[in-house]
Amino acid sequence: MDLVDDLRSDRRRIGLMKNIRPDPAPFGSEQWWEALGTDRLPLHQVEGRITDVYWESMGDYPMFEVSAGDGSKTAWYRAGDVARYVVGLHARAEFVMVGLSIPNVFPGLENFRLPDPYPEIVSVRLEGSERRSNPRASGPGGVGRRGR
Repeated sequence: MDLVDDLRSDRRRIGLMKNIRPDPAPFGSEQWWEALGTDRLPLHQVEGRITDVYWESMGDYPMFEVSAGDGSKTAWYRAGDVARYVVGLHARAEFVMVGLSIPNVFPGLENFRLPDPYPEIVSVRLEGSERRSNPRASGPGGVGRRGR
C-alpha cells in the first residue's frame, strides 16, 4: 500500500491546527509524536474499500468514504493528491481523537458544534493503482458536488 498522506511530514497542516487541546502534549510536537500509539494518545485505524469520492461543504472540501469489512462506513478528508483516491481501491486510515481548546470555533453559530473529541487523520495508505479520480472541485468548470 502506498503512503499518500502523512501528518508527520505536513508541517503546514500541523501549523494550521492551533485549536487542538495540548493533551497529552502540544499538537505535532516531538512529545506528541512520542505519545502517539500509547495509552496517553491511542492510535486508531479504519480499513476497507473506498466506496465514494466527492466534494463536501461548498463543493471545495475533498472527501472519501471507506466501507470496512463489518459494513460500517466512515468519511474522511482526502489529503495529498486528491486524484489518488479512487472508488474500489483498498484504503487504510490511521487517526487519533483530539479535543478542541476552543469549544466553538465558529462565532455566531452557537448551535453548530464540532464533536469533542473528533478524529484527526495521522496517515492514509492506498492500494497501488494507475487509476485516478477527477481532481477538480465543483463550481465553474468543476465536476459537481458529489464528483461522480
